Amino acid sequence: MRNTAAWCGLGVLAGLLAGFYLGVKNPAAAVAFALACIAAAVPAAVLVKRKKSVPAGAVCIALVFAFAACCYSVSFTALKIGKIKNMSGSYVSFSGHVLDVTDGDSQRVTLYGKVSNSEHSVTTKIQTYINDAGVGVGDKVVLEAKLSDMSYDDISYNYPKGIYAELSGVKIVETSDPSGVFSAYSVIKNFSDSICTKIRTSTGVKAGELLSAMLCGEEPVLSDDLRSDMNRAGIGHVMSVSGLHVCVISAFVYSALKKIGARKYITLVLSEIIMAAFIVFSGMSISSIRAFIMMSIFLFSGIAKREYSPCAALAISVMLITLFNPYAAADPSLLLSITGVFGVSAAADVVIFALNIQNSLLKALVSSVSASLCTLPVSVFFFDEISVISPIANLVFVPICSSALCLCMLFAMTGGAAFAVILVKGAELLADLTIYSCGVLSKLKFTYVPIKYSFIPYVLLAMSAAIAFMYIFGKRNVKRTVMYSAGAYFLTIILIFTASILKRNELLMHVSTYNGEFMCVISTGSSCIVIDSDCSFSDDAQREVNRLGLNKISAAVILSNGVSGFTSYTGKDVVPDVMVFKDSRLADPASKDIDITELEYGGTVSAFGAVVTVYSDELIGISVSGSDKEIFVGKVVPTESTIDATDTSYLSITALDNLTVINDNGDRTILDGQVDRTWVVGEADAN
Repeated sequence: MRNTAAWCGLGVLAGLLAGFYLGVKNPAAAVAFALACIAAAVPAAVLVKRKKSVPAGAVCIALVFAFAACCYSVSFTALKIGKIKNMSGSYVSFSGHVLDVTDGDSQRVTLYGKVSNSEHSVTTKIQTYINDAGVGVGDKVVLEAKLSDMSYDDISYNYPKGIYAELSGVKIVETSDPSGVFSAYSVIKNFSDSICTKIRTSTGVKAGELLSAMLCGEEPVLSDDLRSDMNRAGIGHVMSVSGLHVCVISAFVYSALKKIGARKYITLVLSEIIMAAFIVFSGMSISSIRAFIMMSIFLFSGIAKREYSPCAALAISVMLITLFNPYAAADPSLLLSITGVFGVSAAADVVIFALNIQNSLLKALVSSVSASLCTLPVSVFFFDEISVISPIANLVFVPICSSALCLCMLFAMTGGAAFAVILVKGAELLADLTIYSCGVLSKLKFTYVPIKYSFIPYVLLAMSAAIAFMYIFGKRNVKRTVMYSAGAYFLTIILIFTASILKRNELLMHVSTYNGEFMCVISTGSSCIVIDSDCSFSDDAQREVNRLGLNKISAAVILSNGVSGFTSYTGKDVVPDVMVFKDSRLADPASKDIDITELEYGGTVSAFGAVVTVYSDELIGISVSGSDKEIFVGKVVPTESTIDATDTSYLSITALDNLTVINDNGDRTILDGQVDRTWVVGEADAN
């Protein structure tokens, strides 16, 4: 059966995703999924034996591998993560190496090595903060610290990256210079930092941000407005080192070696070494590792004179990447990379062949549209907005950004020599063109659609599964499948717009809590009020504004530390009309045309039928027109001064250290860690 490896890879991916999203929190649910897979595989196997059904055989293989992968993920959680949870809260010793260092007020350090206490030991990647500028990439360190496992909300970001725990109260026992493979790793990373610095000092601010992110994986330096503009234009993937970048670099190296007449084995070895060095140079993103594996298979297949199958290579890369970290299957960049490659190399090829498309421009357009359609289900799950113009934008800007990347790569190959700065200047022109164009496009409302409602991803996923099922088990009519896929895309857009119209008067309250602090966003239509307990949630507030498609923050209320909060909120895409905080005399609102109001306990802020009462720097009350019940959000529970002690029929959300307590009309729920939740609290006042 053709594409057996591809079906195996699909099963592995499905099983690992179930193991992560079900098994980490509820292992029994993951076990139930695994049993359901093996139960469904039995009738499929019977059908294959009786009717020799190829689709049934493919599904049977996928189900068996999904069962095995889910069991592996559950076992990994029980054994490795179980050890870490048993060690959580205890003081441990760590011995290992520094993988990455991010400078700031204190260094955020990613480590890899052995963590142990008197009862358990485990080898893992770990994160911590160290107030010691002397620790560098590749260094060997011995530490003593308190270990904490990840909160459930942090798990979704850190586990796919292989980071399973955090250290606090770090005491450095011993450090030593890099040795062996870590010495080479240190040299490459330091060279990467040097090239990034030279690129940023030789270009404008935004161009430097984009070019250093594309070449070196310096995503943290990207400003929020640049990130937002490029995502809305549909080319956000060029900001991070991905499969596209590895393919550009490998094609560039391979072509150069071919032109100078290098033998095929020398070409293979040098290509592998340069690709591996580039992956370390650029931060070892999971999607770039996927591309490295696929390119290696492609090069080896040429040497072995075997047919190269993109789907089989994709499946093998997924299985290799998840071999030591099954949670990597849930990494958004990997999922986007997988679906994008499938769209370009499989779906697009089928469409081009079936429709007998000969024109090169039309082929490129079909590939871009196929990639956009295939990545759409992943995009709506993980991001707040989807770009409507993504296929066209990729067709135009990806070649421009690829050219800029090649120029920067040439600059790096010279060691950042002064005479080669002209290459960076050329790349800057291309980057400026891209940045300006994306800025213009992002201002056009029809170019992107905010994902406001949680049901949209599930509807789209169901439609995608139905289309895939009809194609696999039906007559494989490509034209009809293309029509169905386009219909699903446009139906998703229509659903979003329809839901927005039908629910335009809903008054929503979104609450985020973290480490005893909280943010509350009250919104309707196109406007909102933000309440931030300590001005640490400005990025979260902007994400919520983007998710809801809002274009106005009527007021931002900072309960404490308001002066530093002024710049954190004014530097965003959507700037508050009014800011309320203490010591307002220290802020300079002139450049932003913002009204500044002094925070007074007992004072109120109102808009669109919602009234926010600030009882203290630890508690607010929210009153909604049409309801006589006040809603409370804070770091303390409401007291007799704010409520009737005998009345429990109210909603309150209280953020405590590592806990969030929700009282919903007498039903009390205690949740571990961070909470992100939205309530419909009433109807907006039309006046």
